[in-house]
Amino acid sequence: MNTLPPILIVTDRGHFVAYRLHPDAGPEVIDHATFSEGVERISEQVTDKPGSRQTTGATGNIHGATERPQLAAELEMRCCRHIGERIQQVLGENTGLWGFAAPAEINGSILEHLPDGLVNRLRINLPKNLARVPSHDIPDHFLRARAHA
Repeated sequence: MNTLPPILIVTDRGHFVAYRLHPDAGPEVIDHATFSEGVERISEQVTDKPGSRQTTGATGNIHGATERPQLAAELEMRCCRHIGERIQQVLGENTGLWGFAAPAEINGSILEHLPDGLVNRLRINLPKNLARVPSHDIPDHFLRARAHA
């Protein structure tokens, strides 16, 4: 396990887990969180009914159906920002190198919310969802990625 960074962070939109690797033991969970933006449906997060807001356009009344994609994008951005903040908290307490895994569709967005100093310490970046993988299997995923790099 010496070839891996001492801190591995895995996340998806709703679940975040940070591990510290120990040479003679399995990974230790040092932080975890659940983000409502990633696990709840939009209807559970917003009190307005979709389409209930009306605006008047040139052709008469137009319902607010176009608000849903904008709201979904806003919630996605908020989720990535929250994950970025959590990573900064974990890595602020740990000054070494780290590894990161997040689904490809949000991986880059999360990293954009991090300062350059933290991104420069990133040694392995997997565009893969490992948030629900058992902790004892996490190092193997990173080792396989490092072997293929």
